[in-house]
Amino acid sequence: MRSFYRLLPVGLALVTTAGLAQTCPPGNPLVTPMTRFVVTTPVAGQTVVTDQVTGLVWKPCSEGQSGATCNGPAAQDDWQGALGRANDATHAGFDDWRLPNREELLSIIETGCFNPAINTTAFPSTEAELYWSSTTEAANPIAAWVVNFDTGAVGIINKTDTFRRVR
Repeated sequence: MRSFYRLLPVGLALVTTAGLAQTCPPGNPLVTPMTRFVVTTPVAGQTVVTDQVTGLVWKPCSEGQSGATCNGPAAQDDWQGALGRANDATHAGFDDWRLPNREELLSIIETGCFNPAINTTAFPSTEAELYWSSTTEAANPIAAWVVNFDTGAVGIINKTDTFRRVR
């Protein structure tokens, strides 16, 4: 089955920006200052990030990355694989990890920066790529919502597309 992609009014860059440094233009207010996030280490060598606004607990690294600075490339999966990878994760003593829904994933977007559009202190080495959400597109159940951590935009991708990351 062919993948499809639908642009939304906010747009979505399809250009890979790996290797470029995060850009935070002067005058753009940061909406997710580090004071919003609390980094703790419940298990030696395994940190988590708690969002003080939403109460959600996040892994600082994308799935597939490891270490204090989130070394290595993020894993790439289709939507079913992303759901399974998140549900099977055990990290920092927790076994109830899940793939975030679209709104949860959007809640950690840093709109004052791009490439990547996230707080890189709390979430180091986040790839400026598309990340799966658990949210199915209501009008098209073979598609799911993704969040672009290059620009902070959202889009819809066929669930069989295998080149999306997992947070």
